[in-house]
Amino acid sequence: MMVSTFWLLTEVPGLNVAKLFLKAKRKRFRNIRLTPGRLRGDDAGHLIADMFDGSPALDNLVSQAKSVNRGAGSKWTAMERAWRKALKAHPPRAVTDIEIKVLYDGTSRPTAFEVEYKIDGHLVSDTIPNPIP
Repeated sequence: MMVSTFWLLTEVPGLNVAKLFLKAKRKRFRNIRLTPGRLRGDDAGHLIADMFDGSPALDNLVSQAKSVNRGAGSKWTAMERAWRKALKAHPPRAVTDIEIKVLYDGTSRPTAFEVEYKIDGHLVSDTIPNPIP
């Protein structure tokens, strides 16, 4: 008799990254779009973006409101731009000790993200709400 075990990831608790790097130029990986708790108007948002070689799998993807995941005025986008700017500086600045905690309220859709990271040793922390679209 063969027994198979399957795990269904319904909540991503968060992640830790010791040091961030820009990925080498390559085609973007196809990612999973049906993230747990996804509502109409949500994106499948990367906790660590593809440009930093973030995984396209569910361990790095959560349901994010489009207003959080993209565009001008988004704290998430501003954070990713700060990381990219630091890594592209001459000489490059270190982006380290990244900790992203994904907060839930009893559903499988995140309500907010607590983020801490350092750029050249300077600590930055923020809580980014994930509003219902």
